Amino acid sequence: MTTEWVMGMGRQCLIVILSLAMPMLGVGMVVGVLMSIVQTVTAIKDQSLTTVIKIVSVIVAMLVSLPFIVNTLVAFTTNLFMALPMLVGK
Repeated sequence: MTTEWVMGMGRQCLIVILSLAMPMLGVGMVVGVLMSIVQTVTAIKDQSLTTVIKIVSVIVAMLVSLPFIVNTLVAFTTNLFMALPMLVGK
């Protein structure tokens, strides 16, 4: 196991984490901005309305992107397990 391999694996881990989290974070951000605009225009100051809508939208985004998440994690784990014999042999 070399330092280059460890740095590459760390980089790959960060890329996988960001690509898995981005759909939910993006939806939460867009819904939050839209709800802020709606609250400003209509002068509604209820925070529970924004919170419930954001939670529901993030859950829906997670359910929609679940196949992508599972496929990405399976591919990453398979590649990691395939690299284990190489690491043990050195």
